Amino acid sequence: PLAAQAANPVREGMTAFSNNRVEEAIELYDSVIRANPASKPYLWQRGLALYYAERFADGAEQFASDVQVNSNDTEEQIWHLVCLAQVMGGLEAAR
Repeated sequence: PLAAQAANPVREGMTAFSNNRVEEAIELYDSVIRANPASKPYLWQRGLALYYAERFADGAEQFASDVQVNSNDTEEQIWHLVCLAQVMGGLEAAR
């Protein structure tokens, strides 16, 4: 259990993000996607990290993939819109 947690890149990414090591968190989440591309839509944590890294287009794409597999997840829909607003110059433009 402790060893399994330590070897879990998603948990490590969450820890890195919470310690303001955003780029490290992104790399950890990307390593999960490289190992298992089908996991990408479920890595909402990556979307948050991308947003805080000011990689808004990448964040919008991450949240869009999440919404495709879980259309009832309103929080990810909101983050998708917020990322698009950053890319497009405001919420009205993103609608």
